[in-house]
Amino acid sequence: MAEHFNIGGAIDALGISFRQSFKRKVGPGSEIGFWTEKWFDDGPCFNEKFPRLFALESNKNCFLQDRWVSLDGEWRANWEWRIQPRGRTEGDITNLENILNGLALKMDDNDGWIWSLDNNKGFSVNHLSKLIDSRILSPGCLGRVVNWNNWVPRKVNIFNWRVVNDIIPHLSNIYKRGIDVHSLLCPLCDSDIEDSNHILFNCHKVKPMWLKCFDWWNYSVSAHPPSFVSLVSSFFSHNNKWLAKICHGVSLVVLWAIWRWRNRIIHTVSDSRQAVIDEDIFPQIQILSFLWISNRCKRLGFNWSTWISCPWEIVEDLINADISELKFGVEKKLFHQATKLGGLGFGKFFLSWVASFSAMGRWAGVAKCLFDWLLPTSRAHSSIASVQEFIYAEPWYI
Repeated sequence: MAEHFNIGGAIDALGISFRQSFKRKVGPGSEIGFWTEKWFDDGPCFNEKFPRLFALESNKNCFLQDRWVSLDGEWRANWEWRIQPRGRTEGDITNLENILNGLALKMDDNDGWIWSLDNNKGFSVNHLSKLIDSRILSPGCLGRVVNWNNWVPRKVNIFNWRVVNDIIPHLSNIYKRGIDVHSLLCPLCDSDIEDSNHILFNCHKVKPMWLKCFDWWNYSVSAHPPSFVSLVSSFFSHNNKWLAKICHGVSLVVLWAIWRWRNRIIHTVSDSRQAVIDEDIFPQIQILSFLWISNRCKRLGFNWSTWISCPWEIVEDLINADISELKFGVEKKLFHQATKLGGLGFGKFFLSWVASFSAMGRWAGVAKCLFDWLLPTSRAHSSIASVQEFIYAEPWYI
């Protein structure tokens, strides 16, 4: 138990108030300890707030429903004392009943828990992890929330996690750990102190690699971005999930390639070091990203010439494939109802064609108009109503 409190204390130390975030949801009161649980407000339990009354209680483990009951339509206390209270304890009873005044138990509900940090969905490890990340990670890091991408190898995702947490062994981190280094200057430019942001984003030897990547994906660069890190983050921030995921994967490959390049420079003998510094690693980025992503995303129709010349066309093909699958799903579900409308003279292919409009958000109005026009001519047929309900209710907007 002490270990759990220590974990809660460590989370509280980040400014999250974790241990105070779990609160009782009052239902019928059959599972809530009246004296020993904090269920009424954020204050202490009643056994701590009214210790004299708790000492007189005959059943110290009683539940809320035992001490607060409804009699003749009115909620009132139902005390059971070992001895009759007197003196100051009578004043404590009055104060306690004043606190409980107006409380009505919800007999048709259940007792439970509420997580105040997310009242809508309740407790989740995912939400707590995001809260902890928001307190620990520096605002300038690439992606405060570590997004794992299964289109690149696990080692690349782990490296990205280490970058976000600033635990990669760059020279500044090595020096902070008491290891003597010859110089803290960046091994690529030899002009600025090496840290995560410099070696991976801001070094004048590294920026051209990112700019080539942006140009490769036809991504327009702002003339005056807030920072180069934010520019890279916006590169994979798209509304379309496929484009966002593939750009994120490419960005992770760029980080991996830059770090490998940096390590090669450090571990190369001084006579050959300048040749390694002058290398252009952008072709390696294109090759690695094509190799890794094409073998992990089977839905994309990869072609090497398309990948190096206009890679966004691959994503467009995937989006079109999704639309086709969505339209096919509409048609498949509609066929069963459409076959029942043969007697009305409406063929199933005509109806599925109308339904396919609803798969393309802006054309959903066309489907509505057509069905509104068809409906008056076939009021007596039960199937047309279910077809219309299906068209209007299903969220086919993309």
